[in-house]
Amino acid sequence: MEAAQPVAVNAVTGIVGRERVRAFDLAAGLAVFFMILVHVLWHWGARETWTTPIGEAISLAAGPTAAPVFMFLMGASLGAAPRTRIGTLAMRGLWLVLLGYVLNFLRGVIPASLGMATGVITADEVDPYTPWWLATTVDLHHVVGLSLVIIAVLRARVQPGWLWLALGGGLILVAPWLRSVTFGTPILDAPLTPFLGSAQNPGWPIPWPGRSSER
Repeated sequence: MEAAQPVAVNAVTGIVGRERVRAFDLAAGLAVFFMILVHVLWHWGARETWTTPIGEAISLAAGPTAAPVFMFLMGASLGAAPRTRIGTLAMRGLWLVLLGYVLNFLRGVIPASLGMATGVITADEVDPYTPWWLATTVDLHHVVGLSLVIIAVLRARVQPGWLWLALGGGLILVAPWLRSVTFGTPILDAPLTPFLGSAQNPGWPIPWPGRSSER
């Protein structure tokens, strides 16, 4: 009878095997919950509700923290998860980017186009949100997906370590400059929209150094 193989212990969390990190799950769940609250407040709530005690609490809990916390947990979860193949990680990222654009059409382009075609709404009522703007909005799906692709590329070249920390620190330092970059030509600006902080249609106050916030 063969001896049982020793169960691997994760070097980051100390957890045996594939057991989930409950603290990560709880924090991610709260982040998503507050994202929902703040979007309902800012998109559908009357402006006077924004400054009420409840409105201020929701804005404080979700506005500057929910999406950054979610993104941080994504990175932390990768470190705590079993080793994932680089190709699988990159494909997962590209799939999320694609889902982000599908979502743009389902929640933006199609409803707006149908509304204007049937006369329910007019272009002036939704200005400046044109179908093109709605189709190219950069959302959390895009940021998470692109981040996974970049992480996969880094893993293919360099193992996680001090160099990753140096790259992250350098990116933070140049972020103010990145937010102001524009090339003045749609040939470059259009495909780089997910990365340019000067783009006109950021859809999230997300912690991507090259993105600005409409909030």
